[in-house]
Amino acid sequence: MRDRWASCCWLWFVGLCGWLLTAGCYAEDELLVESETQARKPAPVVVGYLPSHRLERPRFDAERLGPVTDLVYFSVEVTQAGAIPLDTVDAESAERFVAPKEAADCRLLLCVGGWGRSEHFPAVAGDQDKRRALIESLLKLCERHGFDGVDYDWEHPKDKEQLDAYATLIEETAAVFRPKGLLVTVAQAGWQDLGKHAYKALDRVHLMCYDQPFPHATMEHAREEVARLIDWGCPPEKIALGVPFYGRNKERKARSYAALVRGASGWDPALDSIDGYAFNGPDTIEAKTRFAIESGLAGVMIWELSHDLPGERSLLGAVARGLERKQANE
Repeated sequence: MRDRWASCCWLWFVGLCGWLLTAGCYAEDELLVESETQARKPAPVVVGYLPSHRLERPRFDAERLGPVTDLVYFSVEVTQAGAIPLDTVDAESAERFVAPKEAADCRLLLCVGGWGRSEHFPAVAGDQDKRRALIESLLKLCERHGFDGVDYDWEHPKDKEQLDAYATLIEETAAVFRPKGLLVTVAQAGWQDLGKHAYKALDRVHLMCYDQPFPHATMEHAREEVARLIDWGCPPEKIALGVPFYGRNKERKARSYAALVRGASGWDPALDSIDGYAFNGPDTIEAKTRFAIESGLAGVMIWELSHDLPGERSLLGAVARGLERKQANE
């Protein structure tokens, strides 16, 4: 009896040791998986739009790009036939973007459309042959000039039929671009749902959290529009929070941040209004950057880079501080 009891105790002890060893291995594996996941987490993006004519010296210096990870060439317009002629982007214009791209070691995206340049989107997106022609021409432009992808900016689809056609265009573009390592992004208004199919196909959504009723681009607006987009089905890690480098007044007139601040007396980085114009000062830009990272978003998007000022009043500098402070707290 005593031998049987000793045998049972020994078996129980061996089993317990085995369980503890297995549990320890599982815990170690979980820690390794968590560590690898954190290591694979992509760095925040800072997307900066820049109209092609802004790169004419001395208006813009490549060294002022700072934390920018994605520079967006604004923009080319879709033609009625769909295909965009290759000479739409001339070599000299493209070269002006390649230089700052190399200086900042960032990606370069080609924006398609924009306000006043979206007239032919409905006809092209709704036609299979025209969509194919557009995608093929965009691919050739990327390969010829070194763009790392395209950024669609249709302002704006008017109904469900146009939204569905837009989603199809995005999906078909991604199917061609992704195997070649090219990105497909979109600039999206905060009030318009592009649909889950579009969000699934896209690499990133540049959420235009500005141009609301006065005072535009508040932190409250940003929080509301991000939450709404996530509710629509866009993964937060695909959202770049749009911030303005300009202000608007109650009459909807716009002025660049640089123009507003240069003429201001007693300037304060906490101010978000000057002479009746609402804008985002450095403190707000820094806070929005931290909010984007803390919320698990892809990062921030800027319209547009040439509206900034150099030095201590720089909004791009405020973005960099927001990134640095968040990283310092991790």
